[in-house]
Amino acid sequence: MKTVGHSFRINEEYLAVLQEEAEKQTISVNALMNKILQQYTVFGRFTERFGMITVGNHMFADILECCPEEDLVRIGKTVGASNAKDFFRTMGVTLDFKTMIYIITKVFCGPAGWAKCDHYVASGKEILHFRHNLGANWSKFIAATVSSLFESFLDKKVIIELLRNAVTLTIE
Repeated sequence: MKTVGHSFRINEEYLAVLQEEAEKQTISVNALMNKILQQYTVFGRFTERFGMITVGNHMFADILECCPEEDLVRIGKTVGASNAKDFFRTMGVTLDFKTMIYIITKVFCGPAGWAKCDHYVASGKEILHFRHNLGANWSKFIAATVSSLFESFLDKKVIIELLRNAVTLTIE
């Protein structure tokens, strides 16, 4: 991706925090700012529009454990089949295979923090492998949501393999 030079005026206190954080991450302030801007442009700017909240992983995992599996799967299918349409339209993107892979790998598994995602092609099939630390119910939710996206929008068959802290989806 091409970069361009640009200057901004920034509050001195914010700059001090950025310099401290960049040092902790052993990157330049410029690299940290690019990371922050990427997170905002890819995801952050949409969070207020969708009324999203942030909770810690442990709290979220505890909430998930209280939910019956069938409810999580039903909600995941609803999110994937209908709520996603609003999300994609708000983002102004086309609902095609390439965009779907991008949204899943770079947004859901990027700043949205759903899981770590590996995407590759094997034997002519697209493979998405999600890893997380939120338990079996989260695996089931991811599987229901993502498979529903491909099935309802792109009419693609999805094979699901569930593990406690991972899920693999094979798209034919």
